[in-house]
Amino acid sequence: MNQQHIRILLEKYFEGETNLQEEAQLAQYFQQENIAEDLVQYKPLFQFYDQQKNITLSEEFDQKIQQEITPKKRSRIVRMYGVLARVAAVIALSFLTYQAYEYYISPEQKNPNYIVLNEAEDAEEAYEQIKAALMLVSSKMNEGTEKTTSGLIKINQATEIVRQKD
Repeated sequence: MNQQHIRILLEKYFEGETNLQEEAQLAQYFQQENIAEDLVQYKPLFQFYDQQKNITLSEEFDQKIQQEITPKKRSRIVRMYGVLARVAAVIALSFLTYQAYEYYISPEQKNPNYIVLNEAEDAEEAYEQIKAALMLVSSKMNEGTEKTTSGLIKINQATEIVRQKD
């Protein structure tokens, strides 16, 4: 074969652009004894491909693969052990969560009847402070209600004007 043609085929081969017929020509060229010195380095590659073509799988190969991919049946005891392990893990996590909750909860939250007197000496003084705070909140809410009412009156007046013009 023409060595220039072989070089072109090698370039196409390494670019992945050859077809099966051109690859067969390359394999045939590299099986010869007289190969150009600059192309001798590619001879083992094509000899390797030629050797790999002849390798076949044994009859038992398919059976071995089937055995490996088919799921193995587990015994009933093993399955029960897995279920029990999961249940035990859930119980343990629940217990630990409860213990952590109990450890970090404050005494005020544990006893809902606990009253915090804010700088008050007795219950009467605390009552007066709470009464004053609620009166303040009530007056602020009344102011908000008055502002809202006056705003709604203005909106209603503007709506009436717009309706009269239509």
